[in-house]
Amino acid sequence: MINIFILLISLNIIPVFIGYYLLRLYSRNRLILSIQLLIFLFACWQMARAVSDYNFMLSNGLLFSRIISNAGLLLTAPTISLIIYFIIAETSSKHLLILGVKRFVQAHYYWAFIVFINTFALTDKNIQLLFVAHFLVHILVAIILIVVVKYLNNFYLKELLSPFSYGILAYTFIEIFAYQRLSEYLIAIMSSIVFTLFLVFAVLMAYERTNRDYKNFLSKFFVDNSLNLYSTEFMHEIKNNLGVIKGFSDLINRSCKTIEVAGVNHIPLFVQEINTAVDNMDGFIKEFKDYANTKENNLREEDIRQLIEKVYYQFYNRGNVRITINSDTKIFAWVNRFFLKQILFNIIKNAAEEAGRQDLSFCEINFSLYYRERYTYIDIFDSCNQIKKEYAEDILKIFKSSKEDGFRIGLVASKKLAIYQFGNLTIEEVNGNNIIRLIFRRSDIGEMEIENIHNGR
Repeated sequence: MINIFILLISLNIIPVFIGYYLLRLYSRNRLILSIQLLIFLFACWQMARAVSDYNFMLSNGLLFSRIISNAGLLLTAPTISLIIYFIIAETSSKHLLILGVKRFVQAHYYWAFIVFINTFALTDKNIQLLFVAHFLVHILVAIILIVVVKYLNNFYLKELLSPFSYGILAYTFIEIFAYQRLSEYLIAIMSSIVFTLFLVFAVLMAYERTNRDYKNFLSKFFVDNSLNLYSTEFMHEIKNNLGVIKGFSDLINRSCKTIEVAGVNHIPLFVQEINTAVDNMDGFIKEFKDYANTKENNLREEDIRQLIEKVYYQFYNRGNVRITINSDTKIFAWVNRFFLKQILFNIIKNAAEEAGRQDLSFCEINFSLYYRERYTYIDIFDSCNQIKKEYAEDILKIFKSSKEDGFRIGLVASKKLAIYQFGNLTIEEVNGNNIIRLIFRRSDIGEMEIENIHNGR
């Protein structure tokens, strides 16, 4: 019996060492003491549970065993959730609080369900009624939280079916069977092994899922989902979107203070919304201040043809848009590639949507890349879009023509982006067709000459 007692303690204490290893692996040690305290409480419960199992085997102390066991179940849910939250929060941002609450709700759902099943192992009807009432309260709380999360569109039932739930279910049924056959100590040992293994899988999977949820949460802010979350390129994308919003807001403020569309004053509210977006993005950038001070990555070595193909195949390779790139040599430009990607994305996106509106089988976009003296030119023509020259210059005509004309607004924003990069965006007439012409400085003519261009010489 003593050997079995020692074995149970050893098996139940394994998750503590695993948890400590995960902390050392993922944590930056700023909150290590708080997390170790949680693990210590978890270890205390595991030890108490091992003692209660031993006491139960000796004296059939059903009530004491069940109180310790079920109290530990309710303690484990927030403990594991907080450990996972702190680990990831050390490498991410306070926005994880939302996802941490979501995972905490799921954990409560797991344990309320498992503990409810556990009650059917009780043999004393009075004790069983007491515990059933206790479990029903927890289930009611869990259901309320689940409804709230569903109302916020932040809860997916399928994600509840993780290895954690299967592991605890397996542990519970093995435990019930073990209590009914007390002489079969091997079954009790098996239940501890199953619990330990699935606890490890649960922590690892919960870490991965929460990290994935966080990346999905951030991906709503920008276009390029292929970015590495922790790279400096992440901050480039955020800052560039902020530049679009700020540049567009400045342009509107300079053009007019008010404008009437169908007799209603629209611009002041629109400008107010843009300014609010600027403030929000500013705040978002400050939270990632470690990545804020990075150098601009100019297209000195990346062929613009490759960039165009990347934007096209990543976002709009859907059959209704085809591209051709006319260039006999590699073309480079002195421009931030994320700025250029924003412009290209806007143009390709519009062509795809326009093909759908006109019910065309496909829309062809032609990119002509060439050098002229010290500048790089990108001429863009798409077969289904009717570009009007004045739309690139006069934002008032955009709102007078259609308050939903997003592409015309996008052209104005794209022009502003080009100006930020010491370039320009114009609409030219070539062979009777209007084309979008992007002009940037060349990046293959030497640092000294680039500096002369920058200084206006």
